[in-house]
Amino acid sequence: MSIRATMTYDMPKSLQQCCLDFICNNLDVLCQEIPLPRSINVKLAFKNSDVFLTDAISEEFLKTLCEKKKLNDETLALFDSNFMNLKRVYIKDAQLSAAGLMILKTQQIVQLEVSGLGNVTVNDVIGSLGQWTLNNLKTLHVSNLKFINIPNKMGVGSYLNTADMDVNIGSLRSLKYLDVSNTELNVCGLKIIAKQLPCLEVLNISCTRITEISPLRICRDRLKCLSMYHLKIDSDSIPVLTRLTGLVHLDVSYNTISRIGINKDRFRFKVSDLLSRTHCLPNLTSLDISGNVGLKEPILMQFLESHSNIQFLGLALTHACRYPLFLGDKNSELKTNITVTGEANERQLLECLRRYANRQTYVKRALFKLCAVTHKMTEPREDILKLLLLATKQHPNHNRIQEFALSCILNLLKTELGPNVHPSCLKDIVCHTLRTMANFPRNRQVKNFVIRKAQKLGLKLYYTCRIIQLTQRHLSLFPS
Repeated sequence: MSIRATMTYDMPKSLQQCCLDFICNNLDVLCQEIPLPRSINVKLAFKNSDVFLTDAISEEFLKTLCEKKKLNDETLALFDSNFMNLKRVYIKDAQLSAAGLMILKTQQIVQLEVSGLGNVTVNDVIGSLGQWTLNNLKTLHVSNLKFINIPNKMGVGSYLNTADMDVNIGSLRSLKYLDVSNTELNVCGLKIIAKQLPCLEVLNISCTRITEISPLRICRDRLKCLSMYHLKIDSDSIPVLTRLTGLVHLDVSYNTISRIGINKDRFRFKVSDLLSRTHCLPNLTSLDISGNVGLKEPILMQFLESHSNIQFLGLALTHACRYPLFLGDKNSELKTNITVTGEANERQLLECLRRYANRQTYVKRALFKLCAVTHKMTEPREDILKLLLLATKQHPNHNRIQEFALSCILNLLKTELGPNVHPSCLKDIVCHTLRTMANFPRNRQVKNFVIRKAQKLGLKLYYTCRIIQLTQRHLSLFPS
């Protein structure tokens, strides 16, 4: 049986997951409210005081609460160390406060990922950790959070002084992985990170306020992965990068379109100047230079010749992805098994969707190009359908991304292809389409697309009628 054929089977939920779903859906029956002292708020506790969940089940329970949008201060109180054990904590888009997070002090956490918590800051998150966690935390992911709440009138120049970070980030002495992308981190904060985190090996400072990376010289011998997507640095940073001899992954990609209007004389990182130093970064296996314009083919080829260990090369939003080497030129002396992102063929476009799902510009460009590719396909390609759903889920309110994705889906569900798509995949497509309609209730193009898709799927009568039924019911909620 082929690999593609095995993808048509839908695995049922495990008994454990069914039990966790039942608990999440029946918290009002299984739990009781306990008033908090000196507060008008309450917390939840299981009625059965003998309940105890191991770390693996506790972590899945927390994840399920997040997915069902039921994680808040009251439900997070269930995760007391007397009843649950958490090693890896993943919290996203939850209605939590800094006070509610304090329950984490009772846990011994080694991996922590927190995002989308509104007014909760990075300092609030770190301040909610117990001493054991502060001493032993290995992974911290706080992308898209603020470090401190500062009134708008204070301006950009007042962000992050040394005292703000020294108490928190600097106390995580065992940290190996740190993601502070899309925060207001500046050079001052980077100095604290480089000086006070002696075990740091992986650092993501993408889309921050950092304008020069000289503090990284301190950790040049231990840093293995460095991500600096859309960082406003200039070529003065190149000597610093060349000293990071232990790097195996480097991301110096840009969002080319959104850089319009930036002072190019001040922020002008020329990737050609870095690649021309062919003897630097000897251990590199992954390099992302997407969005860097003006890259010459001879310079790139010479760099690849001297770095035979490179397995991934990011070339999205560049013309370099069309060089013959990356299109399977048999006459090339270099190896051609490097994974490449770009827009020159189907393989490059799908790799863009896998690696850049959270980058709007990259996803929109890849989906636009993929429309033409999928239009010519003669098989349903559930692998592409699943990638489309995954990428668009990250950008539910981006009109153009949703329209391009829906067009690709229509191309892959043409009359002769529709019957070959597994019903579970169709269910995900219908749910995604209805969510898109809810996000764009006045977009007639989306509405017409859904009706047209239901008519052209060529599915069994039951599924076609069900799609039309759901569509018409949804349209009645959002009249034009």
